Amino acid sequence: MPKKIYSFAVITLLCCGFAAVAQQPAEWSKLDSTEGRFRALTPSKAESTVSETTSGVTIHTFSSSNHTGTFMISYADYPNAATSPAHEQTVLDKVRDGVLKGTQATLVSETKIASQGYPGREMQAGKIIDGAEVILNWRLFLVGPRLYQMAVGTTKANSESPEIKKFFLSFELVVR
Repeated sequence: MPKKIYSFAVITLLCCGFAAVAQQPAEWSKLDSTEGRFRALTPSKAESTVSETTSGVTIHTFSSSNHTGTFMISYADYPNAATSPAHEQTVLDKVRDGVLKGTQATLVSETKIASQGYPGREMQAGKIIDGAEVILNWRLFLVGPRLYQMAVGTTKANSESPEIKKFFLSFELVVR
């Protein structure tokens, strides 16, 4: 997978900004992506974008913001799937390294996780932007040739918000 793809989601997240909305809706919005084969909750109606990398990989991104930060889910299909559990971990290592390089952030923590039997990673990284510490909470899942990324960009003060956990735990792969 080209290195540019790893930083694309990061750039998208940062371009969305960390601006808060004036009022938080009483209930979160349900995001059900038939094509993406996933469901999740977002703090407001997610905006969808589709882009293509120079290597021809199409990335589908959904983003939503509230007072806690910017919430993002993306997925992309790559030409080749990992061929073994060890190869899956290598791919996830490369994605992690690409995220850190693309954001110029420092890894704070990382845990191997799984969703419905598919390998993943949960990580937190930090960096300083305009004198303020920004925290990036990230979850990655590799499902065959498809990479799912969930990310929340927030301030240090909001980095342990229950909304981040709610967002991550709402993610569900859907087999159709």
